[in-house]
Amino acid sequence: MGHDSSTQAEGRERPQRDDTARDAGRGDLVIDRCVCFDLRFSDLKKKLDERPATMDQIARRYGCGSCCGICRPYIERMLETGETVFTEVLHAESDKPSERR
Repeated sequence: MGHDSSTQAEGRERPQRDDTARDAGRGDLVIDRCVCFDLRFSDLKKKLDERPATMDQIARRYGCGSCCGICRPYIERMLETGETVFTEVLHAESDKPSERR
């Protein structure tokens, strides 16, 4: 079953995955970016390596996690583990913003 265009943000095309994610051979589900701001988690991680931030600071600086919020659990996992490409659906543990460093 294909993706219905009504599930995508109006007037916004689905971002294309980069070759690294496609070549990883991890199946069809690859989550590697904040779709609202089209910022790859790997690029965000580089920025955070230079200037660490909490989830709230990330939302203010880069926008990620401040719009639809779907990327928040992925960014939180990235902060914990360093992972930047995900092949599973993650859900937020709570509606409260994270204060992780």
